[in-house]
Amino acid sequence: MNKNKRIIISSLVAIVVVAGCFAINSIIGSNKIKKSKSTHVESVLVPTAKDFYKVGDTVKINDISLKIDKIDTSNGNKANRPDAGLEYLIVTITVKNGSNSNRSYGDDFQMQDDKGKIRDPIVTMMDNKHTFKGGNLAPKGEFTGTMTFLTVKGAKGLSLNYNWDTFRHKIVRFKLN
Repeated sequence: MNKNKRIIISSLVAIVVVAGCFAINSIIGSNKIKKSKSTHVESVLVPTAKDFYKVGDTVKINDISLKIDKIDTSNGNKANRPDAGLEYLIVTITVKNGSNSNRSYGDDFQMQDDKGKIRDPIVTMMDNKHTFKGGNLAPKGEFTGTMTFLTVKGAKGLSLNYNWDTFRHKIVRFKLN
């Protein structure tokens, strides 16, 4: 009888845990997006893969705000030159902590072209003082840095993808051109 009680209790606990996971998943997956016209800030609780933002848009994820400030192209310098037909795409990103406590932010950015090829940022000697790296920000803190990608000269249909939740595979996409 004692063994049967344990089996029944264990089964009930398992059912409650599974039901709770499904409830949390449906709440998280409800795609709540708000736009504020006065600040032009888009607050994103759970973005979907089809959400695209423009350069200059601010995307708020929880207490962290991300903004693509500008995009530059470069043929390199004496220390770094891309192969023929390629160029460097330099993306300047600002991240801000809007909370009253320390917050961490990631550097999980990738560039995607119009054919679906995904590239990670590369390390160059061009602007290594301000390379964008994940880290921590103090309350109301801010960091601006650059990421460099190697791409085909004149490539169109590029997007910068930020994978802000690796467990849930949530991605914010910025149209670069």
